[in-house]
Amino acid sequence: MSRNIAKIRRNPDKFARWGYGLDYHLGDLSHALFGFSAYRKPTKKYQRWAAALFTTFDPPVLKAPVTLVLLPWYEQSRGPSGFLTSVASVEKEVIALAGALYPDALLNVDGR
Repeated sequence: MSRNIAKIRRNPDKFARWGYGLDYHLGDLSHALFGFSAYRKPTKKYQRWAAALFTTFDPPVLKAPVTLVLLPWYEQSRGPSGFLTSVASVEKEVIALAGALYPDALLNVDGR
């Protein structure tokens, strides 16, 4: 089981990597967008995401429609390559595919 959902019943602000606390994509993006107080400042990565996605922050106005696709993942699920793999591995695979198809639009760049 992914450590991101291990305590999902007791942590209602977490939904895998898309939780609303810091160190989760939605929480970090909101932190960069709204600048709320937290144990650290917003990271440059999510400040870059916010600038790429929004024309204004107050009120938040998206530059273009955004679509989020959530798919169930089972132990025997296969990634786009067709291989049995883990959630962490398929996340990297999907990011690599998006980078190949949309290099100028990809926000989730490993290491940045």
